[in-house]
Amino acid sequence: MTPGGLRGLRIAALALAPVLAAQAERPVDTLRQAILDAATAGAVDPLATALSPLQAGSTTELDIALADATDAPLADCLAHIVRPPGVPLADWQALARWPGTCDRGDGEGRGAHLQLLDLDGDGRLDLVRETYVGGTGLFSQIELIRQRPDGFAWPPADVGDADARDTMTFSINGRGGDQAFDLIAIDGRIWIVYRDSAYAQDMLTLTRPFNAEPAQDGLRVRYAMRHRVAPQPGSQPSAPSLLAAVDQGLSALATRTGPAPACPERSDDAPRPWHGAGHYTFEFAATFALHHDGDCSEVTVINLLNSDHPAGGQSCCMAWVYDRQATQIAEIALTTERRLLAVDIVPASDIATP
Repeated sequence: MTPGGLRGLRIAALALAPVLAAQAERPVDTLRQAILDAATAGAVDPLATALSPLQAGSTTELDIALADATDAPLADCLAHIVRPPGVPLADWQALARWPGTCDRGDGEGRGAHLQLLDLDGDGRLDLVRETYVGGTGLFSQIELIRQRPDGFAWPPADVGDADARDTMTFSINGRGGDQAFDLIAIDGRIWIVYRDSAYAQDMLTLTRPFNAEPAQDGLRVRYAMRHRVAPQPGSQPSAPSLLAAVDQGLSALATRTGPAPACPERSDDAPRPWHGAGHYTFEFAATFALHHDGDCSEVTVINLLNSDHPAGGQSCCMAWVYDRQATQIAEIALTTERRLLAVDIVPASDIATP
């Protein structure tokens, strides 16, 4: 190769180096590696283990009682609270002047959890407010409110009118969804991690607070699921032979790569699927045929959609058994082991906004 050609390669390499370095240092890569490392170390819940040391510490946290009076100012709710240690006087006074209200509004909760921390690195403490809304979905709402040079941002009357550079709102579906909100710190910068999970996978969105730009690439954490029949409580547990047959079917389900076999059709069968239409509080995860006592039944594994569940997903699921007339003949508690399969990077363009 000529000297000119070598010089051109060196220039190209120098130009490319910062790009490659920036890609290698992306927060999505840092979090992905932390999840993989936690799984290698044998963590029951690799995601929770990876997030724990990255949690962004608040300058202070406090709980306030919400007022019954409509449009009660936040200053009224803070009047009996002494300025917490570590909170500068200017930030505390700015919070007391914030025009947002602290009444219950239409929500079912009677209190709010407040955090004060510098979310955007400008030296001023910003506000994170979490309130319980309720409803059939047991919703909670998390608001991030930036402190500008002139004080905390005015809360918009309509969340749809919010400017992402001043306020951000996230919702957690307590029943009917499996979601979580975390603030983590990577290389001195705070990131929002929003988790939205389904059976055998966690979908993570990473976003910078008060950043009007689209979210960063996300992560899809995929698991292999191994279900087993749990010890059955109650005075009338299912027959031992049925439990043993279901447990054997669950073992086969864990290693199956193709569709599970169905019961042979008979003219007197109820319409399929025998488990019916379902409900918003769970999702159908798998269905397989169960040959027991000389006939064929249908076992459906359901994944409970609940944001307040123990770490690791051990109690995520149940098995429901139906006969040919679509009558449920057993409801069986399961224990579940999740084994990490992969942590995939998902382009930002493929991620739905939470």
